[in-house]
Amino acid sequence: MGIPMLTSSIKTLTEKGSLLRTGFDHLATTFEAGEIATASTAGGISAVVGELGSLAAALLPVIGYVLLAVAAFAALKHIFDVLYEKSPEGQLEKANKELEDATEKAKEATAAYNELKSTLEEYKQVQEEINSMEPGTDKIDKVLEENNKILDFLSEKDL
Repeated sequence: MGIPMLTSSIKTLTEKGSLLRTGFDHLATTFEAGEIATASTAGGISAVVGELGSLAAALLPVIGYVLLAVAAFAALKHIFDVLYEKSPEGQLEKANKELEDATEKAKEATAAYNELKSTLEEYKQVQEEINSMEPGTDKIDKVLEENNKILDFLSEKDL
């Protein structure tokens, strides 16, 4: 049922295409010859428009089959995608992806922890140096002054 109808539609399409080509040729000849006669040009245009309508009617079944094939392909692809997601292979792939994501997050957290730990160790060393200085000396006064500037800056920025 479908193949003979498709063959017939293609045959009709071929015939309409050649008729349309003839109409365009007639129209081009009219313009080349300099015939500006409105009736002749209007007749040529009318013939071309009529053939365009016939061509569109011939194309509809072919377009319908193409759209049907595209829709069937899309539906089958979706069905296979859903079946794959539910299969053990699909579940394993999903679990592997989640594991990779979790591993990446763990690496980022470890790097942030190590950076914090390093900063705290530096702070501890600075505190030990400050505590080892003798009170009332110029050196400790300068260190405390710089420390106060840093604390003021941090409090202004809400850090």
